[in-house]
Amino acid sequence: MKQLALILLALCSSFFANAAITKSGSTLTDTSLGLKYKISGTNLEVSSYTGSSTEVTIPATVVYSGTTYTVTRIGKKAFEDSGIKEITIPATVTTIGASAFAGCDLETIVFEGETPPVLETEKVRRWWDFLRWFEEEVGAFDDSDDMTVVVPEGCEDAYAGASGWSSYIEHITTDYSDTEWIGTKNNDWTNKNNWTSGVPTKYKNAVIHKVGDRVTYKNKTVTVSYYPIIAGQKHGSATSYNNTATCNNIAFAPGAGVLGLHKLTYRGAVIKCEFNYDRWYAMTNPLKEMYSGDLYLSGMPLTYLMKFDKAHQENGHTYTQKWTKTYIGLQEPLVNGEGFAFKISSKCRDNTYKDGESQEVVFPRTDESGALITTVYKYNPLNGKLLSKGYTLDKTAKAYRFAMENEDGTMPTSHTVNLSTTGCYTLIGNPLMSHLNIASFVSSNSSKIENTILLPSENSNVSIIVTGEGVVAAMEEDAIIAPLQAFFVKKKVGSSATSVTFNASNFTTDNGGGYQLKSSENSRFGTLYVTGDVNGDKSYMSFWYNKNAQNGFVNNEDAEKVFNQNADHEIYTVMDGKPADISQFNTLGYEAPIAITGGDAQGDTITLTFKGAESFENVDVLLVNRQTGEEINLKDESSYTYVFDSTNATGNLYIVFRESEQITTSAEVAQNDTESINIYAHAGKVNVVTGSHDEITSVMIYDMSGKMLSSDNGLGTTKYEKTLGGAPNQVVIVKVMTTNGSKTETIILKQ
Repeated sequence: MKQLALILLALCSSFFANAAITKSGSTLTDTSLGLKYKISGTNLEVSSYTGSSTEVTIPATVVYSGTTYTVTRIGKKAFEDSGIKEITIPATVTTIGASAFAGCDLETIVFEGETPPVLETEKVRRWWDFLRWFEEEVGAFDDSDDMTVVVPEGCEDAYAGASGWSSYIEHITTDYSDTEWIGTKNNDWTNKNNWTSGVPTKYKNAVIHKVGDRVTYKNKTVTVSYYPIIAGQKHGSATSYNNTATCNNIAFAPGAGVLGLHKLTYRGAVIKCEFNYDRWYAMTNPLKEMYSGDLYLSGMPLTYLMKFDKAHQENGHTYTQKWTKTYIGLQEPLVNGEGFAFKISSKCRDNTYKDGESQEVVFPRTDESGALITTVYKYNPLNGKLLSKGYTLDKTAKAYRFAMENEDGTMPTSHTVNLSTTGCYTLIGNPLMSHLNIASFVSSNSSKIENTILLPSENSNVSIIVTGEGVVAAMEEDAIIAPLQAFFVKKKVGSSATSVTFNASNFTTDNGGGYQLKSSENSRFGTLYVTGDVNGDKSYMSFWYNKNAQNGFVNNEDAEKVFNQNADHEIYTVMDGKPADISQFNTLGYEAPIAITGGDAQGDTITLTFKGAESFENVDVLLVNRQTGEEINLKDESSYTYVFDSTNATGNLYIVFRESEQITTSAEVAQNDTESINIYAHAGKVNVVTGSHDEITSVMIYDMSGKMLSSDNGLGTTKYEKTLGGAPNQVVIVKVMTTNGSKTETIILKQ
C-alpha cells in the first residue's frame, strides 16, 4: 500500500509538472518541483534543487515533447544546503554523487528500489588541528542521529553491504520508526528538540504523551513539560505557527492530546485508554466505525456499556431520557459525539486481563497479528462458555481515522453533534483528541443550551456553571474537558436546536497535565426486575442496589407507585410507608416486601418472574415466603407461583439481598426476627406480622389528617388483622408497638 501510494504520488507529480518543464541545451528544468536535470540520451541526472519545499519526491520519469526520460542519477552536491527534511528516491536511481545532500538536516530518506544505489564518496582536504591539512572521506549524506533511512522490506542487508553505505547502517529500517513527544522546550510541534527522534514525517510515527509522563530514550529519562500544538500559539508567547504537520501513524498514550489536529496529515490513529476496574466512565468514541463490541473484552473480565436517552424497552414500557440497561448486543454503532457509559469489572475467573490496578484498552481493537477485529463473540461471564457464534462488525481502513473527520479524509474546523429529540438533556462527548475549554464551548452555543453542564465525576454529576466571565462555579480541574470525556448539556426552553457545534477555537492546551478522563465509582451494583402476572394482566417493580442511594424513599431516586384502577392485582413494595415500584437501597442485608393489591378471591394465582439477579456480584438475592418458610435463590430460579386462599394472606413475600457466603447463626436469626415488623394491606385490611421473638403490643391507625381510626392495645401476638371499611384506595398511617421496637408505615387499603 505504501509503495503504491508513493508511485501514485510520483506519477501525479510527473503529470502535473509537464506544463512547467522547459529545455535549454542539455538541461531540463521543472519549475514546479524546483529540480534541474542534465540530459544523457534518455537518462537524467538531478543536478540541482532550487525549490522551497522541505519535502521532495523525485519522479522516476519525466516526459518532455513526447520523449520519456528516466531519472537514474543524483549529481554531486545536487541538494547541498537546500534545507530539505525529507526525500523520496525512486527505484530508477542507481547512483548518488558525493555531497549530494551535504548541509541538509535530513530526517527521513525513503528508497523505493530493492537494489541499493551506489553512494559515491570523495576525499576532501579540511583545515584542522593547528594549521595542518588532512583529508576526510565524504559521502552523499551528512551523518545525523535523527536521520532515518527507509528501505523496502527484506532489503536491509543488501543496503547495509552496498558500496558507500557503511556510514549509514545504523539508520536503516524497513519499518516506520517512532518518535515520541517529550515537550521539553515548548509547545511547538515543529521543534525537533521536543521529540525523541526528530519531528514526525509521513514515514515516521508520532507517539504523544501527556504532560507529566516520564519518557526514557537515549539512556536518559525526561518528564513531558508541554502540550503539543500544531499551528497554534506558542506557550507563553504571542508567536503563531502557520505550518501544517505530517506523520505516518499517530498514537496517543492514555490522557494525551494535541491541539490543532485539523492541520495534521496522517495515515492512521491509535488511541490508548486506561480504565480503573469497577468504575463507570462517561465517554465518547474517538474513531470511526466503532461498535459496542469494540468495548467488549470477551466477557473476561466483565465489560459493561450503557447509553443515555436511547429508546429502550424495560418492564414492558418504552423509556427515554434515562440510562438504558447494560448492553447485551455487540453490533450497536457508536455515533460520533454521542456519549455512553463504560465499565470494566474486576470480578473475573482468571487473570487474563487483570494484571494490575487498571486495564489498558487500545482503539481500534486488533488481534495479536495486528488485524482489525471484525468478529466478536459473547461469553458467559461466570464460566467463560461461548454463548454465540459471533457478531460481524463492518470494519475498513477508516477504523483508524478520527471520528469527526470528513469523508474525504480532511479534518473540519468545526464538529456538529446532535441533541436529543425526546428530552431536554443530552449526553455528548468531546469529539477530538484535544482538550476542550468548556466556557468557550458553552459560550459559542449559548443560544442552544443552558449555561450549566453536568460532568459525570466521582460519585455524582458535577455542575459546571458558565457565564460571560467564564467558568464561575466548578471544581478547578473541571474547567477543561479531557479528550473522550462525555458530559450532559441541557437544551434551552423553547429552543428548536437539533445540534451543538464544537469549533476549533473551543479547544485549548493542558500544560498542567491534570485534566484526565473522569470516572465515577461503581455505585449501581445490580438491578432486579420483577413482573407479576395474573391471567395475563401484568404489573412491574424493580430493586436497585446503589452505593449512593438511601434506604428510605427519596424523590428522583425512587418511584412512587401509581395504581391502575382497572387492575385487580398489582405488585409494589413499601418504603417509608409509601408504595413504590422502583426502590433503591445502599446496604446489604436489605429486605424489601413484595406487596400485592387485591388477591382476595379464593384460588387466584399470581406468577412472579425475576430478571437481573445475576447482576448482583457476590450478593445472594433471595425470595423468602415468611408464612411457609420457603427460601429461593433467584440466581438459580427465575419464577415463583403464589396462590391466594383464605389461609395464605398476601404480605408474606420478601426479597432479601445479602452478601454471598454469609454465615447466619441461630442467634442472628432470632435477632433478625425481633427486628422484623411487617405492615401491609390485604383485601382492604390492615395486616401486621412480626418475628416469633417480637410480639405486637399495640396498633394505632390514623387517616392522612391525623385522625385516629382505630387503637388496639395489649395484643401479645405476632399477627394482626384489622378491617376498617371506607373508600377504595384509602390511605392510612399504621403505628405498631412491639416488645422490642416500633414502626410506622403508610399503606393503601385497596377494596
